[in-house]
Amino acid sequence: MNRVRYVLVGVVLLMLFIAAGCTGSSTSNGTKTSTGQKASKTATVSIKDFAFNPDSVTISVGGTVTWKNEDSATHKIKGQDFESDNLNSGDSFSQTFDKVGTFDYSCLIHPAMTGKVIVE
Repeated sequence: MNRVRYVLVGVVLLMLFIAAGCTGSSTSNGTKTSTGQKASKTATVSIKDFAFNPDSVTISVGGTVTWKNEDSATHKIKGQDFESDNLNSGDSFSQTFDKVGTFDYSCLIHPAMTGKVIVE
C-alpha cells in the first residue's frame, strides 16, 4: 500500500512540475503573449499552395511582418490599413504595426485566403 502511495505522490508532483513549466513569465526583453511566449519584433508568413503559413502571427508593437510569395500564382495582400502590390513568385511585402490589436487580412485575388496579425 505504501508503494502505491509513493507512486501516486510522484505522479502528482510530476504533473505539478509540468504544469509549472507551461505557465508564462514576463521578461524585460519583450512582451508576453497570451500563450506565455515572448512576442517577436518580426514574423515571416510564406504564401504557398494558396494559403498563408502560418495563418496567424503574434508580434510586439512596432514589429514587422514580411509575407513571401512562394507560390507560382500572383497574390495581393489587403488588410484594413495596408495593401501590397501584386506579389509574383519570389516577391515579398513587409508591413510594420504600430498599434495593439488584431489585424485580419486576405488576398485580394483569392479572397478565400485569409490570415491574422496579432499585435501585443
